[in-house]
Amino acid sequence: YIHVDLAVTHNRAALCLSHQEEDGLIYVDFIKIWEPEPSVGREINLDDIEQYIKELSKKYPIGTVSFDGFQSASIIQRLNTFGVKAEVRSVDRNSEAYDTLKELLNTRRLVGHHNNLLVKELLGLRRNKSGKIVPSSNNSLKDIADSVAGSIRLSVKEQMLVGSSIQVGELNELFPPNISPSTNGNMAIKAIKIKNLIYFKLFILFISFFVVSSTVKLLVFNLIL
Repeated sequence: YIHVDLAVTHNRAALCLSHQEEDGLIYVDFIKIWEPEPSVGREINLDDIEQYIKELSKKYPIGTVSFDGFQSASIIQRLNTFGVKAEVRSVDRNSEAYDTLKELLNTRRLVGHHNNLLVKELLGLRRNKSGKIVPSSNNSLKDIADSVAGSIRLSVKEQMLVGSSIQVGELNELFPPNISPSTNGNMAIKAIKIKNLIYFKLFILFISFFVVSSTVKLLVFNLIL
């Protein structure tokens, strides 16, 4: 599932692709960013974004591509004609996408790669009086964050996995700096499995110590008797 935060001038355009595995985890597969080109008046070529999505659809089974609505009508029409389901689903209308992101973070059901720009954008967001998620300052951006939240919302909503939440998640669980990027998040899952294995071994060690200690106490008690 793909969400695209479009832009033409000055701001970045960002695309995120995510999917759900059988283990119930949501994987952020990759993020693509288009920066404005100074050589063409700091504009982003929307045709490049459209072609990129078409090429992705030839390699991966894309479920839905959503756009934020900004100048996306023509691209949506052409993608649907091409055979790729596309529609408008803005993340700015309410906080549903970001609430879903936070719930997945809290329940540790989201696997992603470390991305400094994404982390910076997420940490620079706030909830305004109307409940919407907005940048905390005029210098803050949320193009990449919007693409990730929108893509995750699609993956979750299509599978009916979770509802909404207003709890704040822990970013370090999603973006551990010691996990290098991979195409499907296997490194992140491997780290989680190793962590769980360590906990299991410590538990076995504790049980073994308890059993040995109890046995020694029983022997000493018998000797005293």
